[in-house]
Amino acid sequence: VDSFTQKAFCGIYSKDGSVFMSACQDQNIRLYRSRGGVLKNFRTVRARDVGWSILDVVFTPDGSSLLYSSWSDYIHVCSIDGDSDVHTALDLK
Repeated sequence: VDSFTQKAFCGIYSKDGSVFMSACQDQNIRLYRSRGGVLKNFRTVRARDVGWSILDVVFTPDGSSLLYSSWSDYIHVCSIDGDSDVHTALDLK
């Protein structure tokens, strides 16, 4: 499917199973379309404010965005199909 230069820490399928999302210690979140058991990368998002690694990822309930966490005081939200350069930081303090 893909190869990584550093460790992958987590992955999750969207609610309908059409997208698989993985997060890696290289600070990249990779999104794959899933069709017929085949995964094809369609977007890579560079995470922000990552100290050591992205620790967890999840889809929003409507599937339009992703959230990720790392060794940070923030959870970040980013669009999947829109502008993935815009990340909203949600303060956990």
